[in-house]
Amino acid sequence: MIYFKNIFKKIISTVFINPEDSDILKAKKIIWYSTIGSVFIMIFVAWTIFILLTFTKNNVKVPMIEGDNIYIALNKLYEKRLIAKTITQFSDEIDSGIVFDQNPKQGYIVKKGRIVSFTVSLGKKDSALPDFRGFNLFELEDSLYKKFNSKIPFEIENPVYEYNSEVEKGRIIKQMPKDGIPVNNVKKLKVWISNGPKQEGAPVLKNYTGKHIEEVSKELSDLEIFFNCDFDLVAKRDDDMIITNQSIGEGKLLSEILEEQKVIVFRVNKYLEKEDNDSFKGTYLLDLPKKPIPYSLDIKIQHGNSKEKSIKKLNTKGGVSLPVLYYAKKDSKIQIYIDNKLYKTINLSNELKEN
Repeated sequence: MIYFKNIFKKIISTVFINPEDSDILKAKKIIWYSTIGSVFIMIFVAWTIFILLTFTKNNVKVPMIEGDNIYIALNKLYEKRLIAKTITQFSDEIDSGIVFDQNPKQGYIVKKGRIVSFTVSLGKKDSALPDFRGFNLFELEDSLYKKFNSKIPFEIENPVYEYNSEVEKGRIIKQMPKDGIPVNNVKKLKVWISNGPKQEGAPVLKNYTGKHIEEVSKELSDLEIFFNCDFDLVAKRDDDMIITNQSIGEGKLLSEILEEQKVIVFRVNKYLEKEDNDSFKGTYLLDLPKKPIPYSLDIKIQHGNSKEKSIKKLNTKGGVSLPVLYYAKKDSKIQIYIDNKLYKTINLSNELKEN
């Protein structure tokens, strides 16, 4: 017992200031009091802040999103009412769409509405869409076939042609979407081709999408440009004979189309309506022979043994596919006359069977 009393007295004399202590010893004890007191104050303040942040409704703990798919990460942040800021970066080690860095880190206590930035992998660099500017169409096709082993994972739209004094004629000026985005996100690729410096008065091909094929066929026939049509059956009468696509993009110089004898292929809506049990409406695509000088074309329709009735007349050099609209019965036929001589007879009952 005496032993413990002596130990207790020694602790008291060591910790507390006694009148018999020297000035140096008193100073050491005061410094020790200050140090220990500061440590306790810091612990108290930290604990108080932790309690306030943890149990305050406007504060949340940042979730762990590293290693998650971007959609899972976004959902986690949304549940915590945190704002996401996405940064994309190519990575050879991390799969596309996976989060591999975040700031603030998991476990931080922040207020709701705080921005949490994170980096998402775009996959390997070679999985990005290349920059095709400066390519010609042959080089573009060759590059895509080599890159994707002949299985291009997106649609290539018809190019648009425009004048450009800085880019060589026939070369790609720009592309959409731009290079660098993941190929998995590309649905369609569209490019703009240079026609070279502007040529005053040089006619170019129009965009005929949305136009009626009959109107377009007359215009192209006058220009002696070859064209053809692929039909898609439609259910609406108003869509009948409307062009939905053309194989050569707008802006192409007509002189080049004529020189290269290119054929424009139009995709055209075709509406076939049966009026009753014996009659129907439709369209017949007539391929006209090409001749060096214009000839007269007269298209007539005949119902049974009735008299022929002219439904279309024009002068043309041919070399085009002309859509012929008709209203007929099952026993009707179309007679094609060139320079007043019978050129061809079309039995419409056969056309009805095919449709």
